Amino acid sequence: MNHHSVKARQPVRGILFDKDGTLLDFTPTWLPAYQAGALFAAGGNEAKARHMMVSTGLEEETNDFTHGSLLASATTDQIAEAWVELGADYSPVNLRPLLDRIFAEQTAISSVPFPGLYELISELSEKDIILGLGTNDGEGSAREFLKTTNIDSFFSFVAGYDSGHGGKPAPGMILAFCDAHDLDPGSVMVVGDNHCDLEMGRAADAGFIVGVLSGNGTNDELAPLADVIISGIEEFSLLELE
Repeated sequence: MNHHSVKARQPVRGILFDKDGTLLDFTPTWLPAYQAGALFAAGGNEAKARHMMVSTGLEEETNDFTHGSLLASATTDQIAEAWVELGADYSPVNLRPLLDRIFAEQTAISSVPFPGLYELISELSEKDIILGLGTNDGEGSAREFLKTTNIDSFFSFVAGYDSGHGGKPAPGMILAFCDAHDLDPGSVMVVGDNHCDLEMGRAADAGFIVGVLSGNGTNDELAPLADVIISGIEEFSLLELE
């Protein structure tokens, strides 16, 4: 664990989690989804689909995703725009909902939650901490993930890029979470694996910003923005929430 402080500046009343790379393993979850989406956008042309993915963040040799790339952290509309520029046979406005559907269907099949997820979320809920999920994925896909991992009943707030609060790194998701539950941003913890998650937390003046190294962000990228960096949710018990 690498930290500036492992204690919140005031007791934590709410936690807004990121999804991909934070609660679930990003690459095995999203590689099949992006492959399916790119192949569809490329009209079945495998070489074209591969080019579209590599140009937006897929590393050819490792089949992993470049830190900070579009495929690592962007919204579906941003990916749709990029793929149209790279030759997809659609307009961005038409491609976006089609990709959202493909991504939601595929990630529901390929989703790989991190070990101990259910136990952590249920334990936090027992402490009367309000739980929210904020993702640059679509809201429908986020809700499907919560449902398939049997933790949907613990989350009283779910926001995607298409929920009307804006996407990360803008602060809208946190502010909407606070408004929904009468929370002060200073009493909210933000947990994420990407710089855009932590930038969102800073923009909203969240009270405790936690970076995790289980996704696309590196320690060097996250350290300037985080109050504490942990390897993943398995170290969550080290944090002081009171």
